[in-house]
Amino acid sequence: MKLFFLRALPRTLSVLSVALLGACANTAEPTPTTGDKTPDSNIDLNTSELGSVLASCSTAGSSGYDSVTKTLTLDLTASVSSVVIAVPNKTIAVNHNPCVDSAGAALTTTSVKKIVVNGTANDDEVIIDLAQGSFGAIFSATGGVTVDMAGGTGDAFKVRGGDAAEKITAGTDSTDDFFELSGDKFADVIVSNAEAYTFALGGGADVFTGQGGAISASHLKDGVTSLTAITADLTINGGDGADTLTGGDGDDTINGGEGNDTIKSAANDDGSDVVEGDGGVDTMDYSARTGDLTVTLDDTANDGLSGEADNIKVSVENVTGGSGDDAITGSDVSNTLKGGDGDDTLNGGAGNSSDCTLDVDVLDGGNGDDTFSAGAAADCGDTYVCGAGSDVVTYGSRTNPLVIDIDNTADDGEASELDNVKTDCEKVIGGSGDDTITGSTAADILDGGDGDDTLNGGAGDDTFIAGAADDGGDVMNGGAGVDTVDYSARTGDLTITLCIASNVTGDSDVGDCATHNDGLASEEDQIINCEHIIAGDGADDITGASSADTLEGGAGDDIIDGGGGADNIFGDDDDDTLTGGDGDDYIDGGAGTNTADGEGGDGDICTQATASNCEL
Repeated sequence: MKLFFLRALPRTLSVLSVALLGACANTAEPTPTTGDKTPDSNIDLNTSELGSVLASCSTAGSSGYDSVTKTLTLDLTASVSSVVIAVPNKTIAVNHNPCVDSAGAALTTTSVKKIVVNGTANDDEVIIDLAQGSFGAIFSATGGVTVDMAGGTGDAFKVRGGDAAEKITAGTDSTDDFFELSGDKFADVIVSNAEAYTFALGGGADVFTGQGGAISASHLKDGVTSLTAITADLTINGGDGADTLTGGDGDDTINGGEGNDTIKSAANDDGSDVVEGDGGVDTMDYSARTGDLTVTLDDTANDGLSGEADNIKVSVENVTGGSGDDAITGSDVSNTLKGGDGDDTLNGGAGNSSDCTLDVDVLDGGNGDDTFSAGAAADCGDTYVCGAGSDVVTYGSRTNPLVIDIDNTADDGEASELDNVKTDCEKVIGGSGDDTITGSTAADILDGGDGDDTLNGGAGDDTFIAGAADDGGDVMNGGAGVDTVDYSARTGDLTITLCIASNVTGDSDVGDCATHNDGLASEEDQIINCEHIIAGDGADDITGASSADTLEGGAGDDIIDGGGGADNIFGDDDDDTLTGGDGDDYIDGGAGTNTADGEGGDGDICTQATASNCEL
């Protein structure tokens, strides 16, 4: 869908015929109170383009003004097909010409309660201009504007807003379209047979919705007490204010204009919309959605629900997801991306190569188990707010060394990158460089990725993840708490010797634990202050420390020695040799033909038949 703005729609408004529009006189042509052309309106109403002035009203009962019903009727013709209706200084004006009755008295919002516009078989245009002044009682439960475009294939109904904050509602009864322009609960305009609708809002903080609602239109059409979402295609242009804009169920074109605008979606697929932020810091808000969304700020019609094909332009800075599992990707400017509920995936997008200070993102996962991608290159400092759930911040595409502390401080990422990984983030994944990752005081999951990484768990019961293959000689220091090293993805044979040291960070000053001898042959991992090992499918050799350890062999013919402390030893699958060591141990060989030896301690428990030195 192409994006058309009202500012790009030059027009010459036709001269209204004397015979058909006799209600508008040439006696006192007013100057528009808001200027000939305003940036807020994007509708050109220059008086020099309006042609000659109009004659006075005809007699009651013909086209013109009916003093009994207080109705002004405007009949268009093939040569007179464009009309602008405004109320400057409470006087009704058509194409900037004041309307008078048969006695020459000005028609005002007191003498006119209803306006009727009858179109032709050609392409007609009707503009309601709110910028000139209030329509007063015409927009009430006893008044209204009725527009019947009749034939034609390109009939257009348009509204220009004023400088005050306006609330506009559009809806339909499935036959005719209705518009509430004055902010109350009564429809002001009924339109039939129009093909295009355009709204150019003014300078206030305007609210527009095309979703209908509890709007009564029974004074315009019998029995209409509420409206559903309008299905026609809308063009909505916000003005200078901070506008809130919601389209209908058609394929809408929405431009926020200047100001910090919010464009909202409906709860369901509401058509293939094009959304342009224009000036200000603008937000696309899908928070009403429950389905899974994909939103990428890339000027491509690939946004919204599956098959919806919205196009959220790069001039929109912020996106708010719904309650589904959403995937949201930003642009090369500063974005705030909010996942909302659901298991969301958030990516700040490509960095700004010319000036990274223009691309400082805030990624907020909300509830759910969310994944945050730091991208392949450093930027100027993104903030990762993980929220509730089990959340992951991944730098897996990075190749340069990283330093990441989960501590609410903007000092994370590559050198001088200044990311801020908040303490509500549970898991961090490093890249292929030699990374240093330090957890928070909570239970963290740290995965260094490839490279010779240093992983410090800190306080809390932390888990270190080893990859499926040799991923470098890592130092994994659990620190305080009961910490786990997970090699379960491995298929090769592991050798692991646990060690407890007083130093709980880094790989210096760890005494007897300074030897890099853990993992696969030649991998040279170093495991310090960790109490729980989960091995893989190889024939593993695991030795515990003096602490109370939990050692799981996994598949393969494993050899496990608990060492000191009251250990829990699990052979799992295949034929294992299990030794408790000192302390009162629990030994479970699992499947296979296993051998258990409680060794020291006087309260060892062994669950298999072939066991020795087991008291229970």
